[in-house]
Amino acid sequence: MQKTKTILIDDEKHALDLIEILLTDYPFIEVIDKCSNGEDAINSIIEKRPDLIFLDINLGTTNGFQIIEELQALESVPDVIFISAHNKALKAYEYSAFDYIMKPIDPDRLRKSVLRYRNHQLRINKTPKRLKFITQNGIIFIDERQLIACKAEGNYTSLLLTNHKQETVTIQLGHLQNQLSSQFFFRSHRSVLINVKYLQCIRKDSVLLSDDNIEYTFPLSKENRKELELIASEFNPVEGL
Repeated sequence: MQKTKTILIDDEKHALDLIEILLTDYPFIEVIDKCSNGEDAINSIIEKRPDLIFLDINLGTTNGFQIIEELQALESVPDVIFISAHNKALKAYEYSAFDYIMKPIDPDRLRKSVLRYRNHQLRINKTPKRLKFITQNGIIFIDERQLIACKAEGNYTSLLLTNHKQETVTIQLGHLQNQLSSQFFFRSHRSVLINVKYLQCIRKDSVLLSDDNIEYTFPLSKENRKELELIASEFNPVEGL
């Protein structure tokens, strides 16, 4: 699954460090920068184009609302989770905040916000692609919603499809993963890519997928288990995928 590029903005170093530490529990969050003042924050956002920013409202000589106003000229403004020791939630939502978290930050409150944002990402990235593949018998076209799992076979990839079908295609798994538009595909193992829509059970070192009452088991690596558990804990299937 794609990572959420994130910038942290707070004029207190200990607050920046704390947020960054707490966010390490969420492998799909990638902190690409930390800023302690408004000017650096604006420049960083323009240059790095994050998906999400955690933004303190009080930043010394400026404030978070002024930063959002400065960014309105951008083609794409990142989603914002405001953070403040003062209750300015009403004004924050007037600036289209995704969420508002009070200081001191409660890890459980942060968890709810982060996972709700992840679910939001899944919903807005639900448009599937129709993919073209080369097989030994010619060219085939597959709607990515049909993909249950993909398994690396050297320079080839074996596709497990709905309706009990399988195909072997001439593309490496990593290249196939880059072609997928949906964030419902997760690399459970270096050799396996699964569609979490079909996820039924997470075991110690494997995952169980199911389609039309038929079950399939695939390996799950230890380093990927935590992220998959987080995704599964908040996962709600999106209609149409």
